Amino acid sequence: MNPFGHVHGLAFDEDTEQLLLATHNGLFDVAADLIEKLGPTIDLMGFAGTGKDLYYASGHPGPGADLPNPMGLIESSDGGKTWQELSRQGESDFHTLTVSEDGVIGFDGTLRKTTDGKEWSEVETQVQPPGP
Repeated sequence: MNPFGHVHGLAFDEDTEQLLLATHNGLFDVAADLIEKLGPTIDLMGFAGTGKDLYYASGHPGPGADLPNPMGLIESSDGGKTWQELSRQGESDFHTLTVSEDGVIGFDGTLRKTTDGKEWSEVETQVQPPGP
């Protein structure tokens, strides 16, 4: 049986040497011989790790998870064992997340960025036509 459902993202945590799969059924560490599920069953549509057990995610709560749907931006500071609501609960299902020293960028149909995890602004995008 496939415990993952399907995989939405992956990250390598250099601090813990974990290879993390963000899946339809939660977060898994697949680096060791025995696959370990970390935390609750939640559909992690968007996922980004910053190392030092700090992860950001978005998606939908699973059975028994006490989170809104959609989850908006959530954060785990304990390696994915527990998740805290940060912002946009009930509003955003970020299918893509990335983190840099400048903050978090997410896509929920609109490209958005936040420096503090709470207040978001839209990212202006301009498509440059292909060259000659």
